[in-house]
Amino acid sequence: LPVARRPGREAVFARRARAATDRLVADLLERVDPERDAVVLVAASPEGWQEPRLTLFAVRAPGVTPGLVDSSSTRQPGYVTASDVGPTIAALAGTPLPDGETDGRAVNLAATVSGGADPIEDLVEAERAARFRDRMLNPTATVFIAGLLLLSGFVAIALWRNRRLPRAVEIGALAALGCLPLT
Repeated sequence: LPVARRPGREAVFARRARAATDRLVADLLERVDPERDAVVLVAASPEGWQEPRLTLFAVRAPGVTPGLVDSSSTRQPGYVTASDVGPTIAALAGTPLPDGETDGRAVNLAATVSGGADPIEDLVEAERAARFRDRMLNPTATVFIAGLLLLSGFVAIALWRNRRLPRAVEIGALAALGCLPLT
């Protein structure tokens, strides 16, 4: 039977699910031998999200110090691609995958880097900024392409009439040519 929707009900279930997950992970970490066993925690993107979201990737293993992992795929401390997870687990198990077998690479666990004052908040803020950038990409590209079409129209008309281009059109054309390499 469908559950009746009430304001705040999803938030209550989400809090309960996080608390249950915390207890489950804590129980798991108590049962494994930290001197011998590696634990890799990977969270899936929440169901129903239309755009990609940052999720959790954590490793506790012998010889791994706390901090942000370094991924050669992303080249940004704290960021790992989904394709890096398999090679990382294989490397932790002592059976690294041959080069070219997967798109990802094992993250560098020995070179963990510390984050800022609050690395988790830094990552959350970086996700907010990335989502804003993603939302702005299509409108910005549309305006840029419309501007290029308009500029191209001015140039075509001027060439068709065998007239010298107005100075503003010349400057706009040079700016448009320089814009893409600068981005």
